[in-house]
Amino acid sequence: MPTFPLDIKQALRSLSKAPGFTLAVLLTLALGIGANASVFSLLDQALWKPLPFKDPDALVIPHESILKQPGSITQFSAPNFLDFRRQTTAFSGMAGFKRWNVNLSGEGLPEVLRGGMVSANFFEVLGVDPVLGRTFRAGEDVEGASRVVVLSHELWQRRFGGAASVLGRSLRLDGEDWQVLGVLPTGFRFPYRLGDLDLYFPLAFEARSMAPEARGDHFFSAVARLKRGATPEQGAQDMARVMAGLAQAFPDSCTGYGAGAKPLRQVALPAARKNQMLMLQGVAGLVLLIACVNVANLLLARGLSRRQEWAIRASLGAARSRLVGPLMAESLLLAVGGGILGLLVSTWITQGLLSVVGLPLGLRPEVSGSTLPFMGGLTLLTCLLCGALPAWQATRGDLTHALHEGSKGTSTQGTHRLRSALVVGELALATALLVTTGLMLRSLWRLQNLPLGFQPRQVMTGTLYPPDTTHDGLRNQVFSRTLVQRLNESPSVVSSAVTDTLPLGDNTDVNGYGVEGEPPLPPGQFQSAYIHRITPGFLETLEVPLLAGRDFTWSDGPATCLISEPLARAHFPGGSPLGRRLRIGDGPWMEIVGLVATTEQGIQDKRRLPHIYQPLKAFTGPLQVVARARREALSLKDLLPSTARALDADLPMTRILPMEGLIHKALENDRSQGALMAAFGAVALALALVGIYGLMAFLARSRTRELGIRAALGATLSDLLALVLGQGLRLVALGLGLGLLSAALVGRGLASQFQGVSGLDVGTYAAVTGLLGCSALLACLLPALHAARVDPAVALRNE
Repeated sequence: MPTFPLDIKQALRSLSKAPGFTLAVLLTLALGIGANASVFSLLDQALWKPLPFKDPDALVIPHESILKQPGSITQFSAPNFLDFRRQTTAFSGMAGFKRWNVNLSGEGLPEVLRGGMVSANFFEVLGVDPVLGRTFRAGEDVEGASRVVVLSHELWQRRFGGAASVLGRSLRLDGEDWQVLGVLPTGFRFPYRLGDLDLYFPLAFEARSMAPEARGDHFFSAVARLKRGATPEQGAQDMARVMAGLAQAFPDSCTGYGAGAKPLRQVALPAARKNQMLMLQGVAGLVLLIACVNVANLLLARGLSRRQEWAIRASLGAARSRLVGPLMAESLLLAVGGGILGLLVSTWITQGLLSVVGLPLGLRPEVSGSTLPFMGGLTLLTCLLCGALPAWQATRGDLTHALHEGSKGTSTQGTHRLRSALVVGELALATALLVTTGLMLRSLWRLQNLPLGFQPRQVMTGTLYPPDTTHDGLRNQVFSRTLVQRLNESPSVVSSAVTDTLPLGDNTDVNGYGVEGEPPLPPGQFQSAYIHRITPGFLETLEVPLLAGRDFTWSDGPATCLISEPLARAHFPGGSPLGRRLRIGDGPWMEIVGLVATTEQGIQDKRRLPHIYQPLKAFTGPLQVVARARREALSLKDLLPSTARALDADLPMTRILPMEGLIHKALENDRSQGALMAAFGAVALALALVGIYGLMAFLARSRTRELGIRAALGATLSDLLALVLGQGLRLVALGLGLGLLSAALVGRGLASQFQGVSGLDVGTYAAVTGLLGCSALLACLLPALHAARVDPAVALRNE
């Protein structure tokens, strides 16, 4: 007769009689299983679930690269892209794309829309069909063709109410009329460089971008579909072959460049983000393992307390399998209950994880066909980890001996060693996890306190996207000057300026430069700098120190520049750079009129390039407005957009944020990851301390008679306290030692994940040792005090 139903029934009855124990175990397992399910759902979506395109494994990102920078990905120039599209044989189609934000006006309030320029075959290459109308056709992506646009499903619903009449409708974009061709499926999102966009335009190459000298102007990316049977490696080899031919044909612009192709998923999910997600999965696994060890200790204590029951059953002829069955059934029920609760907990944990790692592939975590089997396997593994050892220990040995023990205790020396080993292992795991968390938090602290070279407090920023159709370079120059003058007239503004890129921004221009009098670099070698275009007042507004020379004036032209201190040290050691000349790329020579302190351009950017500043003159592109307030930055939140709107009613301002908000955003991912790691670490610490406390209470109870006899023979309270406490502290010391050794090995492997912090940072190890040591001491002290204060008469009478 099958005994499993009877075991389950008995386990249910037994657990119902211990609701406190059952609830504690369920919550512990729910937290561990839920955390693992949440991280796995993200990994499943980002690493394994097919992308929402036709045959997504055939999609690759072709690219150029700099040979001196292995692994680099460089965008295409228009002539090179067309040559690659004509000459490669491994692809059935190749399409170009780039971001292009636009201003929507005409009906309602003007707003900035996130746009993208794409080749006419872009959606064909991806295998995406519209839900309404059509996408672009061949010939609609050439200069002078009709102005047509395709809307995202979200913009269609938000701005046009999902009306089918939107087809053929004219939209006023950047001062020109564009006709709506179609609407894309809901949730469509291209994961590489584009992301969530509102609408798409044809990518038409202007005549100037096709000129021979434009081969060095890399300004857009591409996606390609492999031919049936072709592999990404063959696509990369095909790209490299064509690039070698271009380098021979155009040595001035193509020498030093290579080309290749990488799978779309690999490029869309950078290695750093993938490693971050895998690290979170490992941390969640450690938390579950610690939880299982804790539960195993609880089940071990519960099983040992029932050894008399098992002895009676054994004496009546029950086989060992019939004794183990109910214990494993209890473990299974607890694991299943923990798994069900964990499924609910995982939805909350996932929200926190999304703020940490996001999903760069545009997917959303969900309980999918992969998640449920994972949770089922995790539940069974949890059952085995929690139940097998306690069940074996509770029923091992001579059970008939338990009949003679009565109420005097059922523990053995082997049981003490087993429970001690479990707690030591639990403490070692918690130590390794806390050290890793400490290293990450210390890295975050260093990033937050990195010298910026400017003062962000009281500075408000905003972004404008002047359209080329209505704002040529000259008008942008006049507009920027007038805007700065109007802002400076306000009593709430100390100073203001306009620039093309903000410190810590994500659109920084990086270009090569040469210094007059220095020999040109060999082909394939580059020296690069961050390039900024600024108006007078920029240095004053951000309080960037001017070390020598002067700031720009409104009369300065393109023949002047400012440089940062690192560039001066590299090229003019021991001398003044003022009056010397340099140029950007093959541009005109510029006289250096000022030397400024270096500023931080990207907190995560490890290149630490020098800076070159040019006057913002005939510039077309996004304009960044900065203004320093006399009080708090938010006092200028309405002033900046209203002043710009007074100059051009169809030019809305977006991304109106305090400069400190930009810094906060730059560190948002690291801060969220640190918070989540700290939460996991706190859970691990709490579980480890509960385990230590439980073990010490168990050991103290098992020595009640011994302590009573010692007290009766004259042992003092301090003697008894030292006896019990020493036993616990030896276990704590062993667990800490093993944990620190494991942390050192893990820290060396994760050193690349930390900014400016060694994987063997002494301060972090000392802090974790102190925290765990003091906490463990308290967890040991409470049971020791209780045991040492035992009344000898009561202890002996109870025995």
